[in-house]
Amino acid sequence: MTSPAPAEVRTADRADVEALVDLIESAYRGERSRAGWTTEADLLAGQRVDPAMVVAAVDRPDGAMLVAEDDTGIVACCQLERRADYAYFGMFAVSPVARAPGWGGCCWPRPSGTPAGSGTPARCG
Repeated sequence: MTSPAPAEVRTADRADVEALVDLIESAYRGERSRAGWTTEADLLAGQRVDPAMVVAAVDRPDGAMLVAEDDTGIVACCQLERRADYAYFGMFAVSPVARAPGWGGCCWPRPSGTPAGSGTPARCG
């Protein structure tokens, strides 16, 4: 497996909501999801996520929505939240056409605490 080109990993903001909804939908639902191995297209119909859900994740004071992007745009994302006595990891998606080189690993939390919730961009690749 080859490494992806360097990507910036950063905390998402409201300007990213439309792109995040599109990414998550393309990773799991509809015909575009069939390019990857995580398709739910044969099991479930309808929308997986909507803009209000993504806005809620982006705006949470006790969490962060992380995005990995390259020169083509956002290629991966995940939601991290601090809950009572554990961390929640959700809304994990990688573009179906960008799978295999390791983009998903860009969004996994790092022991250093960067970038999850720190607002500090990191590099991957």
